[in-house]
Parts: sequence; structure tokens; C-alpha cells
Amino acid sequence: MILMGMNDAAVLKDGWHPVQEGPGGIPCRWMSPRATVFLAAGASVQATVSAPGEIAGRRPGLSVYGADGTLLGHCADLGREGEWTVVQLSLGRSTQAGGELCAFAVESIDSGSAVPLGFIPHEIFGNGDLRELGVQISTIRVCPNQAL
Repeated sequence: MILMGMNDAAVLKDGWHPVQEGPGGIPCRWMSPRATVFLAAGASVQATVSAPGEIAGRRPGLSVYGADGTLLGHCADLGREGEWTVVQLSLGRSTQAGGELCAFAVESIDSGSAVPLGFIPHEIFGNGDLRELGVQISTIRVCPNQAL
């Protein structure tokens, strides 16, 4: 299991922001609308996520893409705004033996088309935070089979 701020340095690649406190004081990282992570071999992914209620008028979902760009899994329901939700993404195929560099993407999938979603806090709150954000993640777990 990947715990943000504890054992994530070797597996998180592009698109992750520094560790901070999330809802309930739980350590987490905001991810950009697209962020890469090295995932161990497995057939499903479980992530603990806190998501905004809407981004650009749409409910955000979380997708996982393989190293070749293939959509492996998508979860459309990330729970209630400001609360931690454990989401399960069953992958269309197992990640490669020995692990695979995958991309997490915050998006809405409408009629089969992915719409990338992200926001800049300063544009909403006027707080000077110019990072482009997607969702907060506190844990990522890979399972060798479909059931976690």
C-alpha cells in the first residue's frame, strides 16, 4: 500500500503536489488533473480519495491509464465533497509483471469521451494558490485479483 508522505517517494512521478493535511487531518497529496504513479502488478486498484463536488460544472471521476495510454479503469463516483471515499477501479487488464508506470486522470466520461477536469484554487477563492489541482489522495493499493 502506498501511504502519502510515508512510502511514496519512489513510486510517485509527475503531477503530484507536496504532502499536506486533508479532511480530518489525514496526510494526503493533491494530484494535478493527470499524475503518474508506478503501480505494482495487479488487476485492481483501490484509492482513498477526497474530491471537489464539481469541477467546471461536472462531477469528477478517477481513471487509470496504462503505460501505453489504454484506459484500464474508471470510477465515476468519488463520494461526497470534503470526505474521504475508498474507490475501487477494476482494471481491464493486469498491470505488467514487475510493475508499470500508470497515469491517474481526473475526468468525467460522457458518451464514451473523456473530459479532463482540473481547477486553480485562486480562480475560485482568490487565495493566491495557482496550482492546477484535481483530487486529494491519501492511499493507493494494488491487488493481484479483482477483489480487494
